[in-house]
Amino acid sequence: MKQVKPLTVKQVAAITKQGLTCLGGVNGLYLMVKGEGKYYVFRYASPLTGKRSFVSLGTTSSITLAQAREKAAKYAADVRDGHDIAQKRREQREKRKLAVLVSPQVKAGTFEAVAKQWLDARVKTGYYDKNVRGVSVVEAYLSRNINPVLGKMPVDAIRAQDVFRCLKPIWTTTTEAKNKCLTIINGVFRWAQAMGMLEGENPADKRGALGVLLENLSPHVKQPRNMGALDPEEMPEFFCELMNWGTIASKAFAFAILTASRSKAVRTARWSDIDLEAGTWTCPESAMKVKGRGIFVVLLSTAAIRLLKSLPRMANTDLVFPSPYQHKVMSDTGLGQIVGDMNKQAKRQGLPLWIDKAQTETLGKDIRITVHGTSRATFKTWTKLDANLKRFDRDAVELCLAHKLDDGYGGAYDRAAMLEERRRIMDAWGEFCCSKLNQPAKLRRKG
Repeated sequence: MKQVKPLTVKQVAAITKQGLTCLGGVNGLYLMVKGEGKYYVFRYASPLTGKRSFVSLGTTSSITLAQAREKAAKYAADVRDGHDIAQKRREQREKRKLAVLVSPQVKAGTFEAVAKQWLDARVKTGYYDKNVRGVSVVEAYLSRNINPVLGKMPVDAIRAQDVFRCLKPIWTTTTEAKNKCLTIINGVFRWAQAMGMLEGENPADKRGALGVLLENLSPHVKQPRNMGALDPEEMPEFFCELMNWGTIASKAFAFAILTASRSKAVRTARWSDIDLEAGTWTCPESAMKVKGRGIFVVLLSTAAIRLLKSLPRMANTDLVFPSPYQHKVMSDTGLGQIVGDMNKQAKRQGLPLWIDKAQTETLGKDIRITVHGTSRATFKTWTKLDANLKRFDRDAVELCLAHKLDDGYGGAYDRAAMLEERRRIMDAWGEFCCSKLNQPAKLRRKG
C-alpha cells in the first residue's frame, strides 16, 4: 500500500476540496469535507464481509488531528484482529440502550435526583450525540429555573399547581425559556412514569390541570418581536451613510451586511480565518449560533474584500474589528449602538431616522433597526423581490445565511454544487449595497 506523508495541522486546516482527502500517518485516516463541515473518518475493508466502509471520528472542531490519528490507530488494530468497526459500535450502542432500559438502579426520589437520572439516560443512549450543547443547556435550565422550585420535592408528590408555581415567573416574559422549561419538566415526568416511579397523571401535561392554570396567564404573554430591519430599497443609502460614519464599529456593521452575518461572528472574526485571495472567511463553530455543524465558510464578495483591504491591521491582535480602546472583542452593545448614534445625529439635522417602517406602523412607535435584522432579514427580503425571485436559487440563499437545508439529507446533498451560486448571490448583494457609495454623506458624525 502506498504510504502518504502525514499532513500537518496547518495543511489539514487549509483543505477545502469536497469529499475525502487522505491525511497519512495512519492507514485509513481521511478528512471528509461535506459542504461547510469537516470530519475525520476512518476507512477500512470489513474483515467479515470484505466491503469497504467508514466510521466518523469527530469534527475538526471537536477533536485534534493527533486525537484523530490515535483513534484511527486503535480502529486499525481492531480491524487487524478481525473486528468490523461499524458492527462493533452498533452492538455497543444497543448494549448501552438495553442497560438503561432495564437498569435496576433507577429509584424514585426528589425531582432533582430523577431529572439527573433522566438526563444520564439520554446521554447514555446517544440522544445528544449530534447536539454538543444539549446537555449543558438542559443543566442550565434545571439549575437556574426548575430545581430552585421543584428540586427538593419528591417526584411523586408534585402536582400541577407546583409546576405552575415554577413556570409562572417566566411564562409572561420569555418565550424560549418557558418552552424549554416546560419541555424539560414534562420529559422528566414522562420518563418517571415509564420507569414506574409515578402513577396517575403527568402534572406537567398542558392538556390537564396545568393547561387550565396557564390559560389565565395567556393574555399577558409577551409576544416575540422581529429584529428591526430596513426596507431593501433603503439599503444603498444607509450603507453609504454607514461607510461614511467612519468608525471601526460602523465598518463592522457594514461587513455584517455584506456577508449577511450575525453580530458574534463579525465581532470575533480574525484575520487568520480570512483568505483575501480565495475570497473566503472561515467561521469557527464557536462563532456560530447552531453548534454541532462544524465550521462555516462565508464567500466574500468583491465589496466585502474591498472593505477588508481598507481596514488597518491593529498591533497585538488578530481581530479584524477589535474594540478601539482595549483591542479586545467588541461588545454586542457597542456594535448595536451605531444605529442609535446615527439616529441621534439625524434628529439634530432634521433627517429621517433609520427605523423598521413595517413594525413602526404596526406597533405605533418607532422601532429602530438592528444589526441582526438589517444584515440578515433585509438581505433575505431583497432576494425575494420580483427582480431577484427567479434570479437566485432559494436553497443557495438559505446557505448564504448558514441555515440548514431541510432536504431529507441533512442539507449535505448539493452544498458543494451551490458554492458558485452562493458567490454569485453575495456579489450581487454587494453591488446593490454599494450602489450609492459615490453620493455625498448627509450625516455629520461630529456635528
